[in-house]
Amino acid sequence: MKLTKALLSGVVVLSAIAAANGQTVSPATSAAESRRDAPVFDIVDLDGTRFDSKSLRGKVIVMDFWFTGCPPCVEEIPKLNELADQFKEKNVVFIAPTWDDESTLQAFLKEHPFNFHIIPNAKSLVLEASRNSEGDVVVPTRLVIDKDGKILFKEDDYKEENRDKRSANLRSVIVRALSSQPAAK
Repeated sequence: MKLTKALLSGVVVLSAIAAANGQTVSPATSAAESRRDAPVFDIVDLDGTRFDSKSLRGKVIVMDFWFTGCPPCVEEIPKLNELADQFKEKNVVFIAPTWDDESTLQAFLKEHPFNFHIIPNAKSLVLEASRNSEGDVVVPTRLVIDKDGKILFKEDDYKEENRDKRSANLRSVIVRALSSQPAAK
């Protein structure tokens, strides 16, 4: 119970910090369709580029929720870089929210280049989007969001024996998302 209260207090504080840094997150509303709405976000990457969920409609979004102290997260960066390179000329945006701060990330990225748009100080977004069906926060977690802003794919069950399949699964979902047409409005 103490841990839950501490975690909730931390989320409130971190949400306030994120808002002060110009980053906001809103809970997704329930979708009428079988696919859930993606998290609503307005975030800024390390280079100062702003990304918001509404302006990205019509694009496929790949989100990798991670942090620098997560060995499986770090281990998969080269495979994720390959995916980002493979789809760089396509209508895909690769975003990597993390709860790490800018100085931690700058030092880390010198040793581990990551070709996604890195979003620092995004703990509230990471905590919201990285919950599994039991409510536990799991990193790494990956989302593929389709052109309509719906979660097409969520991967939050990291197992060492599935490591090699993760990249192939993600690639096939991106291809499928690119080939689909947005719903008529």
